[in-house]
Amino acid sequence: MPVRPPVPTTTRGPVRIDLDWDALEIAVERNSPDTDSYLDLTTGRVITITTGDPEAVLNRQQVSENIRNFL
Repeated sequence: MPVRPPVPTTTRGPVRIDLDWDALEIAVERNSPDTDSYLDLTTGRVITITTGDPEAVLNRQQVSENIRNFL
């Protein structure tokens, strides 16, 4: 049975953000093995990373450095 990580002592409460609903819908419906999409929980912006895109490395780095801000 997997061990669950400990719950952080500080938790976030509900936060209101403006979502880019159109970009979120496209990201959820997209079924491409070359594309990953992440929802920025601080801005509501959807970041889409496509293999081969010149900015893919920078975008992946941004997401990985701030992973708690992305879904």
